[in-house]
Amino acid sequence: MRIAHFSDTHLGFRAYTRVNDSGLNQREVDVFRTFERFLEDILSQDPDVVLHTGDFFDKVRPSNHVIIRAFQALTKMQAERKGRPFIIVAGNHETPRTSDAGCILKLFGNIPGLYIADEQLRRFVLEDTEFVCVPYGALHEKDRAIPSGSRASILAMHGLEGSLKYAPDFNVSEMKPDRWDYIALGDYHVHKVIGKNAVYCGSTDYTSTNIWEETDCPKRWVMFDAESVKISDHIVEPVRQVLDLTPIDASGLSGVEIGGRLGSQAVWDNDSLPIVRQRSINVDPVSRAEIPHQIVREIQSRALVYFHEIQYAKSDSDQVKVSGRSLDEDWREFAGKRDLPKSVERKEYVEAGAARLLEVAGVAEED
Repeated sequence: MRIAHFSDTHLGFRAYTRVNDSGLNQREVDVFRTFERFLEDILSQDPDVVLHTGDFFDKVRPSNHVIIRAFQALTKMQAERKGRPFIIVAGNHETPRTSDAGCILKLFGNIPGLYIADEQLRRFVLEDTEFVCVPYGALHEKDRAIPSGSRASILAMHGLEGSLKYAPDFNVSEMKPDRWDYIALGDYHVHKVIGKNAVYCGSTDYTSTNIWEETDCPKRWVMFDAESVKISDHIVEPVRQVLDLTPIDASGLSGVEIGGRLGSQAVWDNDSLPIVRQRSINVDPVSRAEIPHQIVREIQSRALVYFHEIQYAKSDSDQVKVSGRSLDEDWREFAGKRDLPKSVERKEYVEAGAARLLEVAGVAEED
């Protein structure tokens, strides 16, 4: 059996203020088009099972437009696959906080071949392979995730593993990896292999609150061949480029010279309108005020959004101190330690604040 594993599509994700001719948020459109690219690439490899490990949608209640387009895309794919199995494990983004709300993924249960693990640990036996699925809302049941032992076994989970830099939801070692042929993980947006058989395939597009940590790792889906026990990567380019340009060391540079460096590094296909970050370090405050605005505006006109992040030089008296940390990192540290009411889930609180910071940053750059 050949299993195509992808994750964290975040359909309905929105960012920045740009809209297309139909009035839809441009990043929402981009993310869905990338999702379609992944479906096409997976379909071309003709897997026996498709496995999605969570955060299919970006919100518990996505817009009707997004739900309809997703339903149409999955219906079309399953028709072409003649209803062969497609499993979706719910992530934190589509898991409601109250039990009476219901998971939006249930809507897809009537599509031929769709198997949904939304609220509880689920077991699906497909031909000679057992899939044990632990959605985000059932992580408290993870100790029950034990293979039967009579057939090939796949564990699918959504959550953050203990080796990552975030507050962990579980540890792979707790799941007894030697019991499983393959452990398919979702929630972390960068491809990462843990041990010999536990894999985060990463997100399909740049939808996290810190997309810059993702730019060095190509987006992909993963094929697991249960017969040969081999894992292979399949790279798929998102529809919109994300460029993290080489930092400019502005030591001793005037504002005009910094502007010149900004212009010389802003090289890309003008029709592509990428998402761009340019960092300038060791900037003198006086030089910062002298950077020609027309250069920055010209660069902004050729990008969907252009972030120019400035780190000021330390003064000789060390009166100006710069941590070098991003605002996102400072927020996550603060929010991770802050006392919260019991009714507030920390992970949602942290991500909501980080998303708001990203939104405000995008508006500020466009202004």
